[in-house]
Amino acid sequence: MDNVVEIDSCRLCHGKDIPIILDFGRTALAISLVKAEDLDKPEFTAPLRLVQCSECGCVQLKDAVKPEILFKDYVYISNTNPNLVAHFNQYAKDVVAKIQPSLSSRILGIGGNSADLEVAFKNLGFTDVFNVEPSTQAAKISELNDIKTINDFFNLSTAFGIQEQYGGFDIITSNNCVAHVLDLNSFFLGIKWLLNQTGVFIFENAYWKNVVEGLFLGQIYSEHIFGHTLKSLKKFLAQFELEIFDVELNNQQNGSFRCYVQHLDGPQKSTGVLDSLIEAEEKAGLFNIETYNNWKKEIDKLKQELIDLLERIKTTKIAIYSWPAKATTIASYFEIGQYAKYVVEDSEYKVGRFTPQSHLPIKNRQYFIENPPDYALIMATNCVDQIIKNNPQYKGKWIVPMPFQVL
Repeated sequence: MDNVVEIDSCRLCHGKDIPIILDFGRTALAISLVKAEDLDKPEFTAPLRLVQCSECGCVQLKDAVKPEILFKDYVYISNTNPNLVAHFNQYAKDVVAKIQPSLSSRILGIGGNSADLEVAFKNLGFTDVFNVEPSTQAAKISELNDIKTINDFFNLSTAFGIQEQYGGFDIITSNNCVAHVLDLNSFFLGIKWLLNQTGVFIFENAYWKNVVEGLFLGQIYSEHIFGHTLKSLKKFLAQFELEIFDVELNNQQNGSFRCYVQHLDGPQKSTGVLDSLIEAEEKAGLFNIETYNNWKKEIDKLKQELIDLLERIKTTKIAIYSWPAKATTIASYFEIGQYAKYVVEDSEYKVGRFTPQSHLPIKNRQYFIENPPDYALIMATNCVDQIIKNNPQYKGKWIVPMPFQVL
C-alpha cells in the first residue's frame, strides 16, 4: 500500500535482524473518527505488527502509516484535557528550576498541539516562544494562544527554514511525539541543527517499560511507531553527538519518561539516572523475546475476562466513555464495539463523528447524563480517576479494560 511504509531493517541502527514480537492484525488509524457522510465509504486499515531490533533493542512498528495520513486531519486537541494542561504548567516550572534559563531564552516546541506547554512558558515571562505543529486544527488554536506557530512537520529541512528565519534556540521541547516520528534521523539532525551550543532539548514520552509491565495494550497503535527504551535511545542519540544527562519518570500516559538532552560538550552534568534505568530495563527482560510471548498471553487473558463480562451483561445498556487514540487498538483487538450503544466524549472536536470500524455514535457528556447506561467502559485508561470524579451523578458501574476491573 502506498500509504504504509514496511521496513526490513531497524529505523534507528539499520540492523537487519528485526523479528516480529507481537502481531495484532489490522486496525484502523488512531483517532480516525468517521464523519456521517463517510459512513458508507471503505475505511483505511493497516497491519499492527511490532518488531524488535536484535542489535539496539528498539521496539517499533513493522508497518508505519505515512504522517501526512495520520496527522493533517488530527482531531486531538490537548487543551481539552485539564489534567494535561496542569501537567504542562508544572513541566515549565520544573524546566526553569532545573536549567535556570534567562527570560531572554528562545524556546521552541515541536508537535506542541494547542501549545499548552508553550503558553506555560509565556506565563512564566518568556516572550520568544514558538511551536511547530503539523495538525491544521491544532496549529490554528496555537496561533490563537498568541504563539508563533509553524504549521508543518519537523525534520531537518524544516529546521533549516526555521534557523534561517529565526536563528537557534536555547530550549527545545517535544512531548508524546518522539514515538510518532517516522524518520527520527532527520528529526534529531534538525534538533542538533537548531539547538544552541549550551541549549537543552527536553522530550517526554510513554515509557515502553511501563507499557510492558502494566499490560497497557492501548499504547500500541498506528501513531506510536516506536516503543522507546532508554537503552536504545542512548545509543541512537550518540550518533548525533547528543547525550541524555538526566531522566525523570512521571505518571503521564500510564507512565512516561522525560529526557534532558544536550550536545556532548554541553555544560550540564550527568546525574547518573540514565544508566540505572537502563540496568532496570535489562533486568525486566525488555530485550528478551520470551518476555513478549508471556505478555501476549496475559493480554489475551485480559481480553477473555472482559468479553466474558460483556457477554453476561449484553442485555443491559452499555456505553463507552472517551475515545482517545489508545481506544483504537483495545476496541479492535478486544472486539468490544459490538456491545456498546454509544461513546461519550468531553472533546467537542470528536462529538458528532463515529468510531472507526464499529461506527458507534460519539455523544457529548450531556447526552451521557440524560441517557445513563448501566455500564460505562472507560477507554482513557490513564484518566480513570478524573473521569469518575467528573461524573458524580452517574450511578451505574464503571468498567476499566486494562487492568481489568469493575468499579
